[in-house]
Order: sequence, then C-alpha cells, then structure tokens
Amino acid sequence: MIEAFDRSASGRRNRALFYNVDRIVYVEGGRDDKGAMESFDGLFWRRVLGVVRPELRLRILPRGGKDQLIALAKGMDSSDEGKVIVAMDRDYDGIFRRTIDSKFVLYTYGYSFENDIFTPLALEDLFLNLCPVCDDTVDFSHLINELIDEFCKDAWWAQLADVCGGIVARKVIDRDHAPKYMMNNIYGCKPKLSKSALSIDVYKANSGSPRDRVRNIPYKKCHLPDFSVGHLYASFCYKIITYLHNIYSNTAKLTKDSVTSSAIANFAAHIAAAPQSKLGAYYQEALAGC
Repeated sequence: MIEAFDRSASGRRNRALFYNVDRIVYVEGGRDDKGAMESFDGLFWRRVLGVVRPELRLRILPRGGKDQLIALAKGMDSSDEGKVIVAMDRDYDGIFRRTIDSKFVLYTYGYSFENDIFTPLALEDLFLNLCPVCDDTVDFSHLINELIDEFCKDAWWAQLADVCGGIVARKVIDRDHAPKYMMNNIYGCKPKLSKSALSIDVYKANSGSPRDRVRNIPYKKCHLPDFSVGHLYASFCYKIITYLHNIYSNTAKLTKDSVTSSAIANFAAHIAAAPQSKLGAYYQEALAGC
C-alpha cells in the first residue's frame, strides 16, 4: 500500500487523508522490527518538528536510502505542497550546491542528524544525563574537545579524499562499517581513529581506471566535524561517551542505540530552550514554512 500511495501526487495527498494528519513526512532509514519500521532519522525529525511545528499532526514514514527520497522530492509538484515533507541528511549536497530548493524539502544542518546531535557541548550534557557523575572537579568539556580535535586531525585527509570521491562518483569512507576505522573497539577504551585503516580505503578508491584530476575542492578543515561522514563521527562520539562512562561511572554499559535515542531527546530539548542558538535558529528557519 505504501508504494501505491507513492506513485502519484494524488496518492501522496490521499495518504495524509488516510492517516488523518496534516503532513506525511518521508525520512531515511527503516529497519523492520516485529512488524514495525524503526528509524532514528524518523525519531530525529519527529522530535525536531514537534518542537518547531507542534501544531502539525504528522505521520513519519521511513523510505530507505537517500536516493529514494531524492526521487520523491524531485517528483513532487505544487499539488503536493501542504501535505508532503521530505526530510533527509544534507551529506555533501550543500558543498556541491545540489540541494533541492523547496520549503517542503528539509535538510539537516550538518552532514547528518548525527553530526547535529553530537556537538561537543551536547556530548558533555549527554554524558552527564546518562551517568550520575557528581564529581564537579572534572573538566569534561576540555576532555571532549581534545578528543574531537584529535578526530578532526586524524580524519582530515580521508575526509578530503571522500569529498573528492563524491565528485568523481567513487566511494572512499565505508559508511556501513565505520567501527573498522577505530583503533580499538573494546568498550570503554580511549577513542582513536586508525589512520592506516582510512588510508587503505583512500588508496583503494584512488586505484582502478584513470580519472580526471579533482581541483578546487570546496572543502576545508573548518568543515569538520559538522560535515564529516555521519556514521564515522557517530561511532567516534559513542566511543567518547563509553570512554568517559568507563572511567567515571559504575552504571550498566551503554548501547549505541540508547545513546543515540538520548542524544536526539537532548537535541530537541536544546533547540526548544535555545531557539536563537546556531542549530536552533537553523531549524526554526528551515521548518517555518513547511
């Protein structure tokens, strides 16, 4: 039935009537669990829209990969407006100037929703919310910033190669297996990127058939970590949380899913409490007209 609704603009409009909502929101992701579709992208957009546009009745529908969402967005016409929203990660679209210009097509501020929810300040708040640490003599902010600075330095060359790969349609950083780029995946160990593992994939992507040289790359070190590959950055941030947890707390081990869910809730609380902050202002403006 989902595919039948998606085949035409009238089908998409009728879906909103079928579910008795104001907007159908198509998002990335979607894993089947006990007959229900799960999507952290869906949770993220539900919470953000709930803060910025609380008056809207919404139905969030995961539609798989970003390519499917782009096809949906490009297939929308004026009759879809007011009933359909397509919400997705920005990836490198802003850098390559290929975002879709429509008030009903929404993008994250950074590369992905993970980049938005795991800012350095958010990581400190997240850790203190997850773990009942009462020692106020520890400068967690300093520790977290040091680790993220090191991430940016170690990831830079591979990230630059990944952007170049995007220009010539060659994948560099493996999004599906981001943990392989960590030096050690034991719970609670200090997070450190493996530059050798990243280099292997950079050289692999650079081999093969000849291609034109990539020049004038619109990507700078200041783009990190906001526009680093989301899965890589999220894996590193999870390790930051577990590293701090292992040192400063005796509570039960944290799962990646629980950390992500908590980070999304913290992010929604942040933009509600600080609508004029950088991210708060971005989402207030981006969602105002949808």
